[in-house]
Amino acid sequence: MAQQMLIGIGMGFAAKIVFTAFLFAGEFIGSQMGLGFATFYDPLNASQTPVIAEFMNLVALLLFLSLNGHLLYLATLAQSFSAIPISNVPVGAGSWLNIAELGSKIFSAGLLLSLPIMAALMITNVALAVLTRAAPQLNLFALGFPLTLIGGFLILAISLNYLAPPFQGIFQVGLEAMLGVMVPGKP
Repeated sequence: MAQQMLIGIGMGFAAKIVFTAFLFAGEFIGSQMGLGFATFYDPLNASQTPVIAEFMNLVALLLFLSLNGHLLYLATLAQSFSAIPISNVPVGAGSWLNIAELGSKIFSAGLLLSLPIMAALMITNVALAVLTRAAPQLNLFALGFPLTLIGGFLILAISLNYLAPPFQGIFQVGLEAMLGVMVPGKP
């Protein structure tokens, strides 16, 4: 019984951590846009989450459902009962190593997802710095914040069209991690 619980916990953690990449990307983007203060309570994580992070998480969830990821995850869960039947065989140590490696992959995936938008916002901030230096009488706070927001939302809207293949790749990594949990150990 404990073995099946550990397998379920490991597979559930692998499935849940995939969405963390999109939360990371949203947090990076939101802080670069100046929306680090705009948070909203996330009852799932029991914490304050930036608005852009929650938006990215919802986009990821919708893409997950549209790519039939829920069906793949349920099929993987059903496959776990035939791969490791209920017995005294423990879960292999490599299973937990796969989940630990998944954490580093997810963090780098979140950073890679946010890089195009962060680069565009960095260019916007550099342009604002040059503009402020050229015309010191311009109020940077009155001009910079709206331009950064407009630029961030515009780039985010444009980049959403191109994010489906990376989303699919990240979900595939999560599926492989779920399959990696089913490595039986030595009795």
